[in-house]
Amino acid sequence: MQPAANGRTKRKMGTVPQHLIVTGASGFLGSALTSLARVIYPKWKITALNSPRQGGPDLAGRNCLARFREELPVGDPGNTVLIHAAAEVLDGPMASGANAKMAGQVAAWAESAEIGFCVLVSSVSVYTPFAGTTKLSAPTEPGNAYGRDKLEAEKIWQAVLRPDKSALVRLAGIWGWQRRPTLFWNQMLLTAARGSPPEPDPVVRRKRSRRNYISATEASECLLRVAENRMTGAFLEPLK
Repeated sequence: MQPAANGRTKRKMGTVPQHLIVTGASGFLGSALTSLARVIYPKWKITALNSPRQGGPDLAGRNCLARFREELPVGDPGNTVLIHAAAEVLDGPMASGANAKMAGQVAAWAESAEIGFCVLVSSVSVYTPFAGTTKLSAPTEPGNAYGRDKLEAEKIWQAVLRPDKSALVRLAGIWGWQRRPTLFWNQMLLTAARGSPPEPDPVVRRKRSRRNYISATEASECLLRVAENRMTGAFLEPLK
């Protein structure tokens, strides 16, 4: 993982988080994140916020903040960390700008509730397309609507939340074994794994790019490490 240029990767002194809130918990990454958190932190309280389709709050809706305040008791906010993993992955004409809206609503609630630390899950799509080996300092010039939406979400996140209480992590494509692999990178992984000869470590690389894809477990470990250690700033994961 590449840390922010300021290098603030040391764990801050203070209380260990005891409550983890995860948005998008019914999604591909969110479900892996909450499952791993329950294994690593068995004594923590895990609040999993599903998508609206699974009965969770509409994070881009008008009533999001009111519903959070009414239905989401925090207890000790200083010992609470939040990972905002919910995302809309639509691109092109179908993109609605929901990622920026969700980031704004979640950040506003977290700030008002005085949550101890907050992590935004972003994407390498904020960079120039096919930029080769990506560095954290590479120009953020998205080539599609999804990337522009995620970049706007980052800006809102950083504007609303205090810099000493927040972070953002830009992930590359995430793969994982599914019965029906609907995600593009999962389909690519299956193709690579069934190739001749098979890849010893199924790492899928984009054309004209050396960005690697990572598993949902690897991504979850990264996010949990940033949240638990309250590592402020921006991070890029992964480059191997």
